[in-house]
Amino acid sequence: LWANHKESTYGLFGLLMLAYAAVEGVLSGLAFAYLWPDLPALNQVAMPLCLTAAVALAARFAISVLRLIPGEFGYYACQGAFYSGLILLLASPFLPLAIALKACMMLIGGHCALQACLGVYWRSKRRPGSSCYCAASVIFLIGSLVGILGYWGLFEVTTAYLLGQAAGLAQAVLLTFLVCSRVKRVYTRS
Repeated sequence: LWANHKESTYGLFGLLMLAYAAVEGVLSGLAFAYLWPDLPALNQVAMPLCLTAAVALAARFAISVLRLIPGEFGYYACQGAFYSGLILLLASPFLPLAIALKACMMLIGGHCALQACLGVYWRSKRRPGSSCYCAASVIFLIGSLVGILGYWGLFEVTTAYLLGQAAGLAQAVLLTFLVCSRVKRVYTRS
């Protein structure tokens, strides 16, 4: 879609889905087993790198898909999440793994809460595409919170992992519907 339409939203969506797939690959151990089995040092930093890349891409995707401009509600918060993700992305290879993961969990929790609030706000303003975005953000917030609580030992790890996977899948499906509806609007206008 990006190559055909040259709209950054489509490219950001593709990169975001790749980042989510990378997080899943690292969480499940498949990335280590099949992509870098001889690089355990890479596996140590892969999770913080993938998580922070996903947050940064999700923040840029939110700005793009909701067409936020400077001065609008949520624009600067999304920019802050984007730059926070980039800073942590660059810093995480140099931090102890425990500190990098805790910083990632705090960043993810804050980012998911921000995106859910942004989705609810824009849904109340009836912005195009905000219904799918709101549903995707709220579902992913719940799944992320369960995952974070599982990381901190407040949920059983298997339950947290499965609920996180289900929330991630639901978010991916809803965001795909959002992107498809945008493509449909573009083609019906032309």
